[in-house]
Amino acid sequence: HDPQKPLRCGIADRLTYSLTTKTLILSANPGKKVLFRDESQGMRLSGPEVHITYDSETKQQHVKGIGAVQLAFTPDEENKLQQLFPLLKKLP
Repeated sequence: HDPQKPLRCGIADRLTYSLTTKTLILSANPGKKVLFRDESQGMRLSGPEVHITYDSETKQQHVKGIGAVQLAFTPDEENKLQQLFPLLKKLP
């Protein structure tokens, strides 16, 4: 993590990258969820898949939740992320 940039982290069972679409796909096993947090956008996503696509024209990344997505974490999900990413404990 670059301390000069806002924290961005996630937990997934699988990570797939498509060179043609420039899309990173975080996916969870059946019955589980991907947890994704992006402090620069104040974003918290919990769901079966998260797609992060880079747009060459705008030079921006677009994040999209796929399936039944929640825009907040349960306390258990938040604790799981904090255990894996101790820097989150220092954030508001």
